Amino acid sequence: ETDWDEAELARSLGMEFHNIPVAGADGVTSENARKLQDLLTSLEGQPTLVHCASSNRVGALRALNAAESGGEPLESAISTGKAWGLTSLEPAVRAALSK
Repeated sequence: ETDWDEAELARSLGMEFHNIPVAGADGVTSENARKLQDLLTSLEGQPTLVHCASSNRVGALRALNAAESGGEPLESAISTGKAWGLTSLEPAVRAALSK
């Protein structure tokens, strides 16, 4: 999404860089949600920046995790996702959670 080396810049600032590729709605998967949660858990509360271009994909993964691992009901999980930036990928989240 960028025309510069984001990983290199982060590292030059003394930050760790992790990347979980999420290609639009096709990347809104339980596997990617688990990868994100596992990464966040492994960081043990360290200050962390989680982002994508609009935070829509981040919100989608957090909504999936809220429902699948956190046991939140669908609408609560959607609200969690929206708090993290979920917008246009909401239908993909609903579809993934209805399987």
